[in-house]
Amino acid sequence: MSESMIKFYFERTLPLRYRQPSSGETKRDNFEAAAEKALRWETRTLYVTFLDGDPRVHKRVEKYAKQWCEHANIDFVFRSHPSPQIRISFKDKFTWSYIGRECEQIPLSQPTMNFGWLKHDSSDKTYSAAVLHEFGHALGLIHEHQRPDIEIQWNRPAVFAYFKSLEPPWPDTQIEWNIFHRYDEGQTQYNEFDPHSIMIYRIDPGWTCNQWGVEENSELSQTDKDFIRQLYP
Repeated sequence: MSESMIKFYFERTLPLRYRQPSSGETKRDNFEAAAEKALRWETRTLYVTFLDGDPRVHKRVEKYAKQWCEHANIDFVFRSHPSPQIRISFKDKFTWSYIGRECEQIPLSQPTMNFGWLKHDSSDKTYSAAVLHEFGHALGLIHEHQRPDIEIQWNRPAVFAYFKSLEPPWPDTQIEWNIFHRYDEGQTQYNEFDPHSIMIYRIDPGWTCNQWGVEENSELSQTDKDFIRQLYP
């Protein structure tokens, strides 16, 4: 996929065989940037290990990931560790991350985050958009466009046609979960919608029935910075 094409990232649904039943398992808290309260990290130091990949890519991933740490009481420590909470691979063709403490339920031999198209010579904008978005998920953030207080008038056939045209094409379940799924209002709290959040997808006006759209974001918005500080004071 060329760098001129818009790329999308998604949160990885935790496989049911790894789920531990709990009262807070599916509860979602949504502030300006949406977060999974039940999966917020209790520790303030998260160890990050690369399972494979190019060392040149590793350095660039670390550089952008640490931008989150500048705005919250959280630290990503990139080094070998016997039980790293975040384990990054580059082998899968998709780019994704598990949400917050879901990582604790994934076997240590398996990745909790993957970057499917980052190369050592990918643009700074590509790195910024992908790394900030996926590490936002790793900190417990969910997608801004899936909050319950906004009702996007999706043109479903147009959305399916676009995401099926990507290389690799998205499975139906990923389109449903990452685009159309909305979180229950009774399980969330939120303030104003933030179209500039790093956690929202670019939405082409042709994907909605009323021609509503959102531009691609590749940097943390002020709302993202304020919210992550609130999440990890």
